[in-house]
Amino acid sequence: MGDTMARKITIDKLPKTNGLPTFTEEEKKEKKKEYNRKWLAGKRTDGIHTKSARTRPLQTRPPKVDVSVALRLRLVNKLTYQDIADKLGVCKQSVHTAIKRFEALIREPEEIEAYRKSKADLLDSAELMMLEKISDGETIAKASLNNAAYTFSQLHQAGRLERGRSTANIDVKHTMEEIQVLEAEYVELQKQLADG
Repeated sequence: MGDTMARKITIDKLPKTNGLPTFTEEEKKEKKKEYNRKWLAGKRTDGIHTKSARTRPLQTRPPKVDVSVALRLRLVNKLTYQDIADKLGVCKQSVHTAIKRFEALIREPEEIEAYRKSKADLLDSAELMMLEKISDGETIAKASLNNAAYTFSQLHQAGRLERGRSTANIDVKHTMEEIQVLEAEYVELQKQLADG
């Protein structure tokens, strides 16, 4: 009870203006500084002691995992989650959590290698499946033929790229004619420089 009384400010001791206490600008600044000092020290202005941010124990967080490094170690170096954790100095769970959002894209490194080795054949197979789907009467009736044809076109181009072929039509005859014209101009310029 006595503590409560000590916390109350007695209005009688303060100067009054229409029943409200008044302070000069300097007194206001001093009160504000005092309030801030007490707050930072962990004491509220009403005398109740609280923990400040400075006195709270630090919350330790696990070290962050560099996702790009973890993914590279997983996919290129073919390391397990535990091996990656050991290499990065973190726990296995941290590695798994960091890579989790890429889980749908991540396969076992052996599967990726097998895909790389047979990508052209797999694209040919997918192209054949799309060709069959495009020519299926039921599919044509249900789906947009434009979408199926577009898919076939994309798979066809991907297959050509895999085999090192061009995906664009090039007018070889026109290109050869341009090269011959440029070579003739080059020879003419060399003659002019020699005569000059």
